[in-house]
Amino acid sequence: NLNGNKYERAFVLNPTAKNVSKENKKHKSNIVVDANISHNLVRLPIMGKVACGDLSEAILENDESFPISSTVLGSGDYFVLIASGDSMINAGIDDGDLVIVRVQNIADNGQIVLARVDNEVTLKRLIKDDDRKKIILHPENPLFDDLECDDIEIQGVAIKVIKTL
Repeated sequence: NLNGNKYERAFVLNPTAKNVSKENKKHKSNIVVDANISHNLVRLPIMGKVACGDLSEAILENDESFPISSTVLGSGDYFVLIASGDSMINAGIDDGDLVIVRVQNIADNGQIVLARVDNEVTLKRLIKDDDRKKIILHPENPLFDDLECDDIEIQGVAIKVIKTL
């Protein structure tokens, strides 16, 4: 039951929990309702599709949002992108997955970044090649080649993937 941005009730899968009422223990199901659990929800804008393949322009669709508990996120600003393509499958990002991105313009070596290169965007693993003074955007699929760049604009870092089963 949503009230504002908070859950008033949640399901608990532990029928032996201390705060379970006698009434709930009578049910044969091992799912019980615990009204003491409360999660703050935030709504992250779904900004559209992003290429997980060759470079392409992002398709922006900012008319939907994705609700998620704020306890799952750290501090910062976030948005959601829909993965398009299969260059990141070995990182667990499949076509159609929702990717939660933290807005930031710097990233550590090895992080999966949303990068803009020549006005096109892609989601790839960042590798900094200091010896050659190159930035490599590495796909996590051996069927795709690395993209070597002199300069990129980092728009965010992927922090979570939401899958539909």
